[in-house]
Amino acid sequence: MVIVNHGRALTLWLRSVGAIQDAPRFWSELSFPDAWTVSVRLAGQALVGDAPARLG
Repeated sequence: MVIVNHGRALTLWLRSVGAIQDAPRFWSELSFPDAWTVSVRLAGQALVGDAPARLG
């Protein structure tokens, strides 16, 4: 699945699923254009994300 969105939305979502701890730092390291891969899984009823990795 490919999802394209605004970097701020991605940052907030990654923080909400626990994939990143420092949202301002992640946001400041984004560039344009940028591509990331993120693995997500269910943990009980919650969606949990692994740390994102920059593609390319």
